[in-house]
Amino acid sequence: MNPLYICEDILHVNGGKNAVDELIARCERAGVCLPTAMFVFITEMTVGVMHELALNGIRVPENMEIVSYGDNFMEEQMLPSVTAVKMEVEEMGKKCLETVMQLIQSGAREPSVSLFPTPLIVRMSCGGFPE
Repeated sequence: MNPLYICEDILHVNGGKNAVDELIARCERAGVCLPTAMFVFITEMTVGVMHELALNGIRVPENMEIVSYGDNFMEEQMLPSVTAVKMEVEEMGKKCLETVMQLIQSGAREPSVSLFPTPLIVRMSCGGFPE
């Protein structure tokens, strides 16, 4: 991925707005097109991203597809609704604690691996997927 397209800011609505503004400015300065998709780290930033894209005439999903991390109720309520990657953080934390307790009790030293499903909840912010 082109580092030009990686924008970081505060994990807040305003951080999402700032990231979009920075991305647009960078692309204009470099004379390159905007990317056609964005991954947004948290829901609060997604609200700002969607707002700022609309203010700049960038249509979702026609001009920019959006995928967010987390899948809370806000992604489903936005217009268009936002595609999300969902990780079972509570289950991961529970498994981590269980693993640590087992290691303490058994005295084992070998590493362990746990795999968790990571579903992609496809919504209106991404086009081109079969129903």
